Amino acid sequence: MHNRMRPKMIAIAAAVVAVGALVGIACPPASDHAPSAQSSPAPAPATQTKPAQPKPLTLDDCLNRPASRACEAVALERLLAGDAETSADLFTRMCDADEVRGCYGLGNAYAAGIGVNQSNRRARAAFRKGCDGDDGASCYRLATLSLAGSDASGPSNRSRRKRHKHRPSHRLRGAGAEPEFGASTHASTRASTHASASVASVVASASASASASAHSDFGNRIRAGTKEHALLERACTLGHAPACRFLGGETGFERGCALGDAVACLLLGLARQEQKRPPAGAFRSGCALGEGESCFWNARASEEEDQEAGTITHPTVVAYYDRRACELGFAAGCQRIGEAHFAGSGVPKDTARALEWWNDACRKGLGESCWRLGDVFEHGKEVNIDLQYAQQIYRHACALGSTQGCADASRLESDPAPTDADAAPEDD
Repeated sequence: MHNRMRPKMIAIAAAVVAVGALVGIACPPASDHAPSAQSSPAPAPATQTKPAQPKPLTLDDCLNRPASRACEAVALERLLAGDAETSADLFTRMCDADEVRGCYGLGNAYAAGIGVNQSNRRARAAFRKGCDGDDGASCYRLATLSLAGSDASGPSNRSRRKRHKHRPSHRLRGAGAEPEFGASTHASTRASTHASASVASVVASASASASASAHSDFGNRIRAGTKEHALLERACTLGHAPACRFLGGETGFERGCALGDAVACLLLGLARQEQKRPPAGAFRSGCALGEGESCFWNARASEEEDQEAGTITHPTVVAYYDRRACELGFAAGCQRIGEAHFAGSGVPKDTARALEWWNDACRKGLGESCWRLGDVFEHGKEVNIDLQYAQQIYRHACALGSTQGCADASRLESDPAPTDADAAPEDD
């Protein structure tokens, strides 16, 4: 019903706007006499000028005027330019002026020892001031800094995820290891996305123990009643999505997912999957937010639901999510879309494309895909036999943990590949 009414509502709204325009502009003021041809024309309405946009602050502005929140972008730019000392100075000025984003940046500077001497005590003081000023990211970092030196957690996200196949060994999970120095969900920082991403790489090695490793080692549910739990709850309430995810449990994951945290959506889907509940909605959300593993699991969830219902999902849907997973860096998705092209399931049958996807997965570290390449070339499955390449790729698969790759590499080594001279001549 709403859909049928919508065109009518749009038409009515357009008519109202048109009538308003005619009444307000075309109709002259009421008078006793109609205007004659000799009447002077009414003056044209004055054009409305848009208010001038404020100019971005410069370094001199931030150093010579009272600190403002806009100086955060300048501080990030200085850090990106390699001037960490000036960056830390700007954050200090902001924090001293009660600009909480400055406190967040200053806390990260002290925690990582970037531009200042490393000091967890001063980092905690800066984060505390930011948290007291309702900056959720500061509350979150204060909690993780505390967790780095204590054990206030329950079962870890890492242990939960080990029960699922296709876990990427090269990616940190449950960590919420967001970029430091202000790269958070705050609108003011979104304008500095490029700078923030680069900043993350600058501080990664120095700050990993203070935040990222804390998240991977501590639980998917921080024990209630601890100061860390209270800080994370406050950060989550203030809208900081990684804090909601770090609180863990289905409720925490759901809150984080609703706030746009892609990994929280993934973990929510996995939690529901363990409870034998439909997880696809959470996986779809995570996929839409750019989490490749969510795309992969959304494809698997669709397959499982169809198996249980005795129906068949159009294979193009599954192929789409597997391809998207691969494009977002999840190797198992590359493996699956390769199989789809090899079999012509949901996508055109194309052996060359299948080999490309498997090769991509192999480069991403998935031993199963390396073995698949070796198997195809050893047995000439729609390609020319190449035993030398097969043996080489089997060894690589073995190095990546593929037991089948190890077995096949050993088998080919004990039975050397024939040379071209030994090969039987082809029939004319």
